[in-house]
Amino acid sequence: MTPARSQLLWAQKLEREGGDLLGNLKVCYRIIRELIEENNEVLKKDGGILEEHEYIFNLIEKLEKHSNYVLTEEERTKIFRYGETAYMIWALRELFDKDDIVKKEIKTWDNGEDFNWGSNFRNFEFECHTALRFLEEEQNVECINEEKNPDFLVNEELGF
Repeated sequence: MTPARSQLLWAQKLEREGGDLLGNLKVCYRIIRELIEENNEVLKKDGGILEEHEYIFNLIEKLEKHSNYVLTEEERTKIFRYGETAYMIWALRELFDKDDIVKKEIKTWDNGEDFNWGSNFRNFEFECHTALRFLEEEQNVECINEEKNPDFLVNEELGF
């Protein structure tokens, strides 16, 4: 499945379940809220994902109260990032049936403490996005180790 195809399926999901900016934001919010609820013991220790999630919650409330609200550049940027994270989680779990990758990355989250827009969250995003990009290019990505490196095995020729 190409990146264009997976992104088209994501756009269709947003259109079906969201339909507009506020609805789409709520779809993303539900995806990330589910991840946080499932992994509360680990994720409650990290400020990054929780701060972004709370920021989006407050933004949703603001958009619901003020129908003419105009987003700032900072808000648009944070919505974009948040949407990309939701897409990544949805695609790995639902589209590619690779929840093991998400779970493996969350398992390693507890290796350090981080109470701001932190490195544990950024590392999670980076590694999951890397796996997702391989999957979108039809490479077979397997989670080969639950706790140590290497994290993934890409089983196809990359064609470089």
